[in-house]
Amino acid sequence: MDGEQAQFRKFATTEEEQGKGYGSKLLRYTLERAKEEGACKVWCNARAHKINFYKKFGLYEKGKEFIKGGQSYIIMEKYFA
Repeated sequence: MDGEQAQFRKFATTEEEQGKGYGSKLLRYTLERAKEEGACKVWCNARAHKINFYKKFGLYEKGKEFIKGGQSYIIMEKYFA
């Protein structure tokens, strides 16, 4: 948390556990908790090939794709009403 915005980082599920709903459950909890803590905005640096996952939870792309550590990322964010 930084004022009224929250960032989550290092969000991933091991390959063998993907598709079991763990990531979805954790992201739902993360978003709910950020809102409860007073965040108006939550954001992350999402791996470019995973943006559709985040879109399912109301996050949208902000800015252009960038490379960090050899990986392509894009900022994803969500505002709370």
